[in-house]
Amino acid sequence: MKKRFYTFAIFAITACCTYAVAATPELIIPKLYLPSRNTPSGDTNWSLQNAPINNTTNDYWKMLSTSALTSPVINFGTYNDAVISLSLQSFGTISNHSDDIAVYISNGTSWTQLGTTLHTTSTSGIQQLSIGNINRVGRIKITAPKATNTVGARVISVEIKGIPSTASAISINSDSIPAFSALVGDSVFHKLIIAGANLKGKIKIQLTGQDSAQFSLSVDSITTMNANMVNEIVIKFKPTSEGKKQSTLTISSEGAVTLTKMVKASTQIATLNTTSFERIQIKEENGLLYFKADEGETAQLFGMNGQLLKTIVTIDGWNELNWDQAGVYLLRNGKVIQKVLINN
Repeated sequence: MKKRFYTFAIFAITACCTYAVAATPELIIPKLYLPSRNTPSGDTNWSLQNAPINNTTNDYWKMLSTSALTSPVINFGTYNDAVISLSLQSFGTISNHSDDIAVYISNGTSWTQLGTTLHTTSTSGIQQLSIGNINRVGRIKITAPKATNTVGARVISVEIKGIPSTASAISINSDSIPAFSALVGDSVFHKLIIAGANLKGKIKIQLTGQDSAQFSLSVDSITTMNANMVNEIVIKFKPTSEGKKQSTLTISSEGAVTLTKMVKASTQIATLNTTSFERIQIKEENGLLYFKADEGETAQLFGMNGQLLKTIVTIDGWNELNWDQAGVYLLRNGKVIQKVLINN
């Protein structure tokens, strides 16, 4: 019987599979921590307000009810899934939520709390809050609203991380443009921060509408070189007639979603009721407005429509006129009424 031989060709088949690898979050700004007394490490552009360093190990900020740690301006539009991580610790005998830590993000002229209030423990621990995906330029602020000198919270370090975005985007520091208020012939302005992410061309800025001639921009474009940086521009309102005014602000760049914001204003003609024959001493210092008064007087700030906006019980000497909306107002102290211009 004749034998038959069979030859088998054996092939090795390799299946090539593509797996989605999760992107690694990276620091958006350098980590903030305190390795030695009065020598913060990381991003020294943080503003540290009334956060004493009076501990023995020199490695944390003691947070009081008046304390605030405020970050520099951050372009969150360049990152996805941003998260803030805080290393926290409590001190003293905690009661009535005195160890609470609240974290805020700026929204133009105001602050919005991120997530829920954090409760610290006596031992060091990391707690996180999601910032998420927000197309905004803003700051982060950390506070301890119920702390005291003897009971409260310590901040040991702060990290803000996110996954770099590849999308083209334009971000600004406000969800809406604050309304202007001015007398005919006067002028007021608002500052606006604009930043791009992954832009390949310049940013164009334009005001349109029937009242647009009464508004103006400090620049009408941002160069390609600066488009992916943080830029500050000024919107100015100088009314030529009384009544309500409106214009449309458009911010655009190739490949990015165009931002459109309404710019609104109101104005009136000055009358004898808005004219002062005596004067209140007023000064500006470090961007803040102050007026001089005696202790125990009642000063009032009015809108140009006569609406009472704020009452201040004065101290002897210079008093801060703390009002965050730009415009023309009336300041009354006793029988003296004076027109004041506030620029933010």
